[in-house]
Amino acid sequence: MAVKIDNACAGCGAVPSLAGPAIICTCGSSYCESCAAGLQPVCQQCGRTLQSASGRTFIPPTPSTSKIDEERRSEHRILHIWLFSLIFWSLVAVIAAWTMYQWRRSLGMTAIFSHELIVPAVTEAVYVVLTPLTYLAAYRYPITRKTLGRRLPLYVIGGIVFVVLFIVMRVLLYPVRVSTGGVRGLFEKGGLDFQVFKNAFFYNFADTIVSIYMPTVIVAHAIRYHQTSKATAIRAAELSKQLAQAKLQTLEMQLHPHFLFNTMNSISALMHIDVNQADKMMSQFSDLLRMTLANRGDAETTLKDEVDFLSSYLNIEQTRLGNRLEVTQEIDPIALDALIPHLLLQPVIENAIRHGIAKKIEGGRLSISAKRDGHKLQLKVSDNGPGFNPNSVGTGGLGRKITKERLEALYGEDSIFHTFSEPGQGTAVIIELPFKRKQRKAMSDLPPALALPH
Repeated sequence: MAVKIDNACAGCGAVPSLAGPAIICTCGSSYCESCAAGLQPVCQQCGRTLQSASGRTFIPPTPSTSKIDEERRSEHRILHIWLFSLIFWSLVAVIAAWTMYQWRRSLGMTAIFSHELIVPAVTEAVYVVLTPLTYLAAYRYPITRKTLGRRLPLYVIGGIVFVVLFIVMRVLLYPVRVSTGGVRGLFEKGGLDFQVFKNAFFYNFADTIVSIYMPTVIVAHAIRYHQTSKATAIRAAELSKQLAQAKLQTLEMQLHPHFLFNTMNSISALMHIDVNQADKMMSQFSDLLRMTLANRGDAETTLKDEVDFLSSYLNIEQTRLGNRLEVTQEIDPIALDALIPHLLLQPVIENAIRHGIAKKIEGGRLSISAKRDGHKLQLKVSDNGPGFNPNSVGTGGLGRKITKERLEALYGEDSIFHTFSEPGQGTAVIIELPFKRKQRKAMSDLPPALALPH
């Protein structure tokens, strides 16, 4: 039985003989005998055990899906161009014939619409063929600053060729009238009638170049310029998004060690005072660390999940400070589904505790509130600590600085981060950001196992 495998050896890239033994894996990888001998019969691609087979059938390489899609789109575009040319010039022929028909009737002359349609139909039929070819050539090889000197002469030659082809096809399809009366074809008396060709060329040159050839070239350049500008804008937006995501990841990488090291320092300091309390904090810290790792990689989380995380963090601080820390929360239930950056409030709360409440011997009160205000979500963290001068150097702290930068990276001017503090009056931090809910999956998007029974 033939076994379908990849063409080349997954180890060295060589293509083994079709008649040779097949050393394969169920994932589709194949190996030559020398590479398989050093793998201790284990596939280096998936870790499964390699098998030997008596024959093989190679799988021909297939183009990538993106390349296939691009080829299909290109074929559809070309088909649409030809179809548009057919419809457009057919309408032009009908309108021209109808105009001539009505004009003759208005002068009292005998007019038959089918007769009036012959000449426009023949002329526009030639344009149906020539204009798509001209458009595709101009679109494929546009004139740019770099190619102006090289391609402009080619476009001039192309215009002359366009007129020559138009005359030849036009006269072959329908003879032309001459001044002496009657009609004459382009090829008579056994060869090319140069006089007919010359008269037709100069008679149609200016009109064909100005009204047909140049507009087609200009339209092709305009569409290409528009599509190129659009593609450039999309690439710039994608690059900007990637840079913003990279910046957010960098900020989070700075924030995680900052938060974890501070918490571990608190546990270490308490270890010399109260071992039991330090052990309790370590257990709480383990739960907190699991929650942190579970949300890592997610730029945003719901306010409810953030409040749950803060509750675990505040339990650690409550264990450390005891009755010196009083916490009050006013969370609007409507705001719980709102999306906010993960670990948004933790650095702010940590600053309020460490630089505010912990500095007072008698402790203090920490207030956390969240509410929806129209299209905005307003978050507030305040304490009744000693306060500080917000304009003084060194009062912001790393956590507050990172928080402001994350808000700017995610929401730009749609976010607000204000700090209000005066010596002896405590500190308040107000954050505003766009209110948006986490999108819930429709029932049709759920896996079969999660769908409700009918």
